[in-house]
Amino acid sequence: MPRKFFTGIILAFLLAFCSQETYASDILKDSTKQRVPLMKKIENFALKDNLVSKLLRNVLVFNNEEPSTDNNNNNNSNKDTTKVSEKPFNKYENKTIRNINIQVLNPFGYSVNTPVCHDINWFEKLGNRVHYPTRAWIVKNKLLFRKNEQIDAFKISESERLLRQSSYINDAKILVNQVNDSTDSVDVTIYVQDVWGIGVGVTGDPSVPNGDISFNDNNFLGLGQRLDTKLWYDEKYYNHIKFYR
Repeated sequence: MPRKFFTGIILAFLLAFCSQETYASDILKDSTKQRVPLMKKIENFALKDNLVSKLLRNVLVFNNEEPSTDNNNNNNSNKDTTKVSEKPFNKYENKTIRNINIQVLNPFGYSVNTPVCHDINWFEKLGNRVHYPTRAWIVKNKLLFRKNEQIDAFKISESERLLRQSSYINDAKILVNQVNDSTDSVDVTIYVQDVWGIGVGVTGDPSVPNGDISFNDNNFLGLGQRLDTKLWYDEKYYNHIKFYR
């Protein structure tokens, strides 16, 4: 298994367990009165406005157990997946696509509108380093158009919408540019910004040595596939490990 994938796992688990150790004493005080899952404590702390909380929000992915009334996937609830306007592409109708360029942007410090890295802190830089970018061919397979085809404004706009709808993509933008010295050819550039897909969950009761630890990667090795693992542990340190996707 590649080295930086393990680094990402270690990074996520490190923050999860550091938070558990820091706040274990507060949890133990009322553990005899009520058994509150540890992960809920960490989640509440992550909502606060301080440095450690911000780091947790960048690493941990909290699962909302309440049923959602939205038809979209929870991972996409904050993303704009509405229909993309065809107007910017109408003037290129019937022109031939000469090249398709795909640029995948890291989760932190980038934007599809300004695809140049902004100032980011050391933690975000580390996150970008251990992140596996989505493979270009995965993005290409989402497109409804191909090289040497003629521009269809609907297919271009719908492709952008489909990319935004993907759980492992935070945002997407498609640009069409006229080729110099040509009246019938265009180049298409596709910008996609990845999401930070690595998450760790810890559930249990500090007064009783049992619970579970889960790890998930929403874009395993940049392949657009979700990987979930879970470890159940008890007084014998473990019960069994289950891998599922």
